[in-house]
Amino acid sequence: MSTDKTTHLLTKEVVDKLIRDYGSPLLVFDESVIKTRYKEIEGALDILYPKNKIAYSVKTNYLPALISILKDSGVLSEVVSGFEYWLAKKLGYRDEEIIYNGPDKSKESLEEALMNGAMVNIDSRDEFLALPFKKLKNKKIKIGIRTNTSTRSLSHQRFGFNLENGEIFSFIDEVKKKYPQCVIAGLHIHLNSVIKPSHYEDIAERLSDCAIAIEKKWGDSIQYLDFGGGFLVPGARSMWGILWDVPDIEEYVMGIANVLLKKFPNEKPYLIVEPGRYLIDEAGIFITTVINSKFVESFQDNNKIRHLFANILFKAKKHSDSIQIAAIDSNKTSILKSLSDERHIKLIQTNKSLKNKTYSTYIVGNSCIPPDYLSKKINLPCLNRGDKILFSNAGAYSISRSEQFSVSFGKAKNLVGISRKKKSFGNRVICYWICDSLCGLEKAY
Repeated sequence: MSTDKTTHLLTKEVVDKLIRDYGSPLLVFDESVIKTRYKEIEGALDILYPKNKIAYSVKTNYLPALISILKDSGVLSEVVSGFEYWLAKKLGYRDEEIIYNGPDKSKESLEEALMNGAMVNIDSRDEFLALPFKKLKNKKIKIGIRTNTSTRSLSHQRFGFNLENGEIFSFIDEVKKKYPQCVIAGLHIHLNSVIKPSHYEDIAERLSDCAIAIEKKWGDSIQYLDFGGGFLVPGARSMWGILWDVPDIEEYVMGIANVLLKKFPNEKPYLIVEPGRYLIDEAGIFITTVINSKFVESFQDNNKIRHLFANILFKAKKHSDSIQIAAIDSNKTSILKSLSDERHIKLIQTNKSLKNKTYSTYIVGNSCIPPDYLSKKINLPCLNRGDKILFSNAGAYSISRSEQFSVSFGKAKNLVGISRKKKSFGNRVICYWICDSLCGLEKAY
């Protein structure tokens, strides 16, 4: 069962009222958790490296009210698309408060951001060559460069320019020849959040050495080093199948800060971090409802060998317990895979059985896709239609990963239908404003 600190606030009475008022499934946020996490990371940075900036990773959760909570605390906005850039501006962010990353920036938003002074981190040579040089008319512009390192996985090398093989320096040479008025103002790197503090220290060394080399060769003083990818919330997490006790945020910040303080004894660059999951993951609780449940003698998953052995074992045990399949009113796109174990699940049962018996249970979604599993082989009591299953730590990526998240939200259906027909950002964001009111964070925009 769930060990999350916030789900205990959602008693049966509270959940029943929320479902009556807003429908199911429902994503609920605790604003105090967001503010607490922000204070923690802000405090660590201010003590260990005062010249810092914090930017919220908008892709982690688009809800305007969540973004506004962080904006009111002084957090910058980190965006990766034309839509996110538009949303940040709509919520009152000035361009100088926006960091623009991502491999597919729209032409219009890239031009606007660059002309108006946003921190634009160029992802590729093609992106740079597509800049409107004629419109710029020899105007002095500042860009950042996204980087990668050979020490990370191939999936991370797809972003930006390599730090070790000379690719980044070849690109800067081309930039200076194509547009001499362009100043290299910063370096950005995207990191997986599931890494240890020592890896951040290693990356800080590489970024710092690159920044020093750029100033030495081209005279551009790097104004910021941007560590994207965020941090994990402290606690037990699975890392490559092994349970890992995530360190406190101070350990991560200290590793980076010590390197920067050593490498830049005089004029120091800004240290920018881009937390998303760290700020809102724990704050979100996803409430779902069981729509049906049944017991079967065997249940085939996508591992055929495991299925074969499971059936052999099952036939050998004539009195073996059945497997429970519980379908809910959402699907696997709404939560991260890491939330599928028993530690992140809380049950609120309509009629709780007097028996203490549990069953190996698969929680499955309401889609027509066979492998739509939210959880596999977890021990749960007998479930019935109407029971509530709560997933804790569901604040991150639950909405941005699910384009159809809002379709089950009763009164919201018609408005979401409209937003599907029209392609403008204004209509698209309607569903996120609807979610705000459903999540108890209603605010006038």
